[in-house]
Amino acid sequence: MEIHFFMPMIPPTVTQQQHRVTVQKGLKDIMTKLHFWKDDALVASEVVEKFWSDVPGIWIGIREIGQ
Repeated sequence: MEIHFFMPMIPPTVTQQQHRVTVQKGLKDIMTKLHFWKDDALVASEVVEKFWSDVPGIWIGIREIGQ
């Protein structure tokens, strides 16, 4: 699973690792409820990147193992 966060252009003065982990877990919990998979424990790999952008948003890509 790949997750790309596009943040507003004004960088924060403090980066909080725990906040990022909480957001990732929340996204996977919501995706489980929406039936993207049966259990988020099935996610074998995650790549998370953060970019500064004029337009904030989130891009999520999902691939099955072997594809």
